[in-house]
Amino acid sequence: MRSLLLLLLLFAAVRLPAQCDTTSLPCSEHGWQLSPHGMLRVLVIFAEIEYDQDPSQDPVKQAEPHWPKGQLPQWADELFDHQPLDRPKGRVTRYYHDMSLGNFTLLGDHLDRVITLRESEERNLRSATQLSAATVAKANTMGDFRTAHGLAIADFDHWKDGGKAGLPKEAGPDTPHSFDHVMVIFRNSVLGHGQGSTDAGSPGQLFGHPSDTQSRFGGMYGMPFEILQHEFNHLLFGGNNFHSGGGNAPQFTRYFIAQQGGWGMMGGANSALLTANAWDRDRLGWRPEGAVHRIRAHDQQGREVSTDLDPLAGDTGVFVLGDFVTTGDALRIRLPFIPEDEFPQWIWLENHQTRARNGCISDVFHYEEGNPCIQGAVPGIYAFLQVDRENKVGKDIYGGHADFLRPLVASGHTDLYVAGEYEHTCTSPGKGTTLGRDKDLCNPLTGSQDLELPRFNRNGDDRLGARELEMLNKELRNGVIHDHAYFFGNARQAFTLQGNHKLGMG
Repeated sequence: MRSLLLLLLLFAAVRLPAQCDTTSLPCSEHGWQLSPHGMLRVLVIFAEIEYDQDPSQDPVKQAEPHWPKGQLPQWADELFDHQPLDRPKGRVTRYYHDMSLGNFTLLGDHLDRVITLRESEERNLRSATQLSAATVAKANTMGDFRTAHGLAIADFDHWKDGGKAGLPKEAGPDTPHSFDHVMVIFRNSVLGHGQGSTDAGSPGQLFGHPSDTQSRFGGMYGMPFEILQHEFNHLLFGGNNFHSGGGNAPQFTRYFIAQQGGWGMMGGANSALLTANAWDRDRLGWRPEGAVHRIRAHDQQGREVSTDLDPLAGDTGVFVLGDFVTTGDALRIRLPFIPEDEFPQWIWLENHQTRARNGCISDVFHYEEGNPCIQGAVPGIYAFLQVDRENKVGKDIYGGHADFLRPLVASGHTDLYVAGEYEHTCTSPGKGTTLGRDKDLCNPLTGSQDLELPRFNRNGDDRLGARELEMLNKELRNGVIHDHAYFFGNARQAFTLQGNHKLGMG
């Protein structure tokens, strides 16, 4: 494991973690609908629809080998570990183990058969929530409760129902039992691949028991991992105003004119890195065992020190940042001289050693595998700006806007311009907008950067519409077109000793 030495002109004060020591005021570390600490086991139901009245309505026109009709998907046992392991193997279980630094264990098991709904027996195939309810009702007719690994209903009830947002969740079973979370994954439904939702409540009585929370997803072309973790993360973080790191959409109010990419647990299809970020971990109280400080790294002697720095308080020092994913080390600097009537801002620094060095399967760029046109993630410092969203304790902790994090990339900020429509082949072949990037248009204050969707007044109405967004997929630079899908991550965005390793605050 590698560490990076940071010399900052910023005396590290001793600051203890923000404590959730109240039972009356909400605290983000208790989670929104579910607790982000301890262990929870999900019950998964795999379902399909038999279009026996109008086969042309079946969205899956040809059988997909990953999920044969009438069978469980081939990846059914690859989603979750059904029991805790020293080294998690299930894709979802491992993700939450790695991102939470071992603070949160998410297990799961599935019913041992696929549930088949018939078009002729269902009144509404266009409502995903009604399909979930129909799936549960159908499962109740299939005999006894049986999971693939022989678990009992009690194994899915580790938390009492009725937990309030931001308040401590009570561990222990309900009387009678209530599933902590029921998840329905459809092979061929109105939920296309990568679509889904989650909420509190139950899709109905399943073998005589309700659920505390529920979700439903489309798995048409494979394991719906990305949408699954994004939606489940809502239950930990909050509503749609927590979309960030590449998970936002034009209809949601944001802090910046441009829609942001980047990385984080509330990211999505537009994310670059696939890991959590330091704001996520701080928000949920995910720290290494024995950690003393809320935000921490080490000094040159290996002692833990606070790295939540305020230049105006005289904070300076030399800090050693270990790999962010495996150690939780991070550094945050409060930007000085922000007027009191403006949102406070901070710069976060994370040392990502990437999968090749830390073994974390998520510490890569989103689409770098199978796309040689994307210059993959390299070890270095990855930085972002936090605006507002510092309130972890209080009655207003679930308010605020989306896109409150903005990446700060080593490739800098530039006044981009629309250079024309050109064919591109990286990640999504076709004809699309190419953005121009000239050296003499560098603009560190108001310029655009790789990991955001800047707006351009394309229709000439002198307004920047919510959907007048352009992606830096293909770039015209110095007369040469570069087709590298920069928005989804590029090696040039990391601060490295061999490349750009200066971050100025002016």
